[in-house]
Amino acid sequence: MPLSVDKLVGYWQAQKAIADVNDLGLIQYEAENHNDPPFFSGLTVAERARFMEFYKQCNHTNQDAKNCSEMFNNFIAVGGKYPSKFVEIGAVSAWGGLRYLGDRNPVWDAVVAFNGRG
Repeated sequence: MPLSVDKLVGYWQAQKAIADVNDLGLIQYEAENHNDPPFFSGLTVAERARFMEFYKQCNHTNQDAKNCSEMFNNFIAVGGKYPSKFVEIGAVSAWGGLRYLGDRNPVWDAVVAFNGRG
């Protein structure tokens, strides 16, 4: 059954109430834009090159950091505690907060800053 956007807050509040009764914490699974190319293998070489240039610029930008921070704030608003990325490090994708060891980017900075807010 599809869940309409106008029912999301009520849905999450209901889930949070169930978790509270059972002494469970609300943990965020991930925070990203889900920009994931499952169709990549079907692209031509030229299309792959073009897509990768786009892709490298759309997962670790200031705009993505703002999007993550908004998701984090919404997660906290429904009773969550520590929002997260799906993985700490991953190849060029929306999944990893860092693209490689030693990486520095606005999205990972937003994750660290948000979880360090005290």
